[in-house]
Amino acid sequence: MRISNIQNYLGGADNVIVREVAEGNQFLLSVNTNDTTDFSTATFDIKAECFTATVERNRGSVKITSLTSAAGATAQSYLKGNQIFNTGTAGSFDFLVPSTLLSDQNSSFTSTADDTTPFIVVCKVQWEAGNPAQKKSLRFVFIIRYQPQ
Repeated sequence: MRISNIQNYLGGADNVIVREVAEGNQFLLSVNTNDTTDFSTATFDIKAECFTATVERNRGSVKITSLTSAAGATAQSYLKGNQIFNTGTAGSFDFLVPSTLLSDQNSSFTSTADDTTPFIVVCKVQWEAGNPAQKKSLRFVFIIRYQPQ
């Protein structure tokens, strides 16, 4: 699926991974960098913020037309031990997307069947590794999709 207009809201599209996620699903995302970083010893800073969006959907694509901070949302921090796995191969790790990604922002938040105004959770994953220490990061943009119960 093609998702456009991200750069207008996040200050550029570099190092951004965008996924549409059904609310309540938990899964691993594999991250492969172009270097030999040893992520088993890296320090991670993982933060998430919630936004409300207006989108235009076409077959196979989503275009974000507006993005604003979600009223009542609380930015969240996550721990390396809970979210980062499979760090044994240099230059790669797996990021666990929690099933509570949306409700962590506000326990009353739930997605709706109206797919033109979804919640979007932006998760910044920053790591520091090496000697001298270098900081690098990427952003995951999760468009939360309604999942009927």
